[in-house]
Parts: sequence; C-alpha cells; structure tokens
Amino acid sequence: SRDPQLRRQIASQVCVALELQALLEDAGCFPVVADATGQVDAPLGTDARAAHQSIQQVMRAVRGCDPHDVLFDVHFHDLMDAISQHMEDAEHAMLPHAAAQPG
Repeated sequence: SRDPQLRRQIASQVCVALELQALLEDAGCFPVVADATGQVDAPLGTDARAAHQSIQQVMRAVRGCDPHDVLFDVHFHDLMDAISQHMEDAEHAMLPHAAAQPG
C-alpha cells in the first residue's frame, strides 16, 4: 500500500503477531527442543533466541520509521527476510526435534 496510515497499521499488526509467535515459541518449542536434546540451553534454542533478538531489532526499526520514508520499505523487507530465514532454520533444525517427541 502507498497509504501511510495503512502501512503503519499493517506493520503494527505484523509486529504484534510476531511478538505473539515468539512468546509461543519460547513457551512451547524451546522446552520441547531442550527435552529432546537433554540440554536446558540447547544450541537450537539458543540460535532461535538469537534470531528473535535480531527480529526484535528490525521490528524496532520498522516501528520507528515514518511510513513516508523510503527506509520504511527497506526495514519491512528486512523484517520479511529475517522471518523467512528464521522459519527455514526452524523447519530444518527445530521441528524434527519437536516431531520426535511423543504426545
């Protein structure tokens, strides 16, 4: 969208959804990985937490940028790229551990 208000609203909704997803991952996925590997601070969980921190930084950049600014698009695309990479990493590293757990 080119409408600055709509752009701000979409970015805000995306950031809220990502924050909720991170909370669910912290509460659900990381404990499963820790159980599956027998490590409280499993490397996979540590990597995902680092990705969450990186994503949080990009979300701050999106939220702090004026939707009229050309950097808004750059930051939003950076956010999409970071999320895509995190999802790919989770699919290949974390999900097999979660799937291996009974119940």
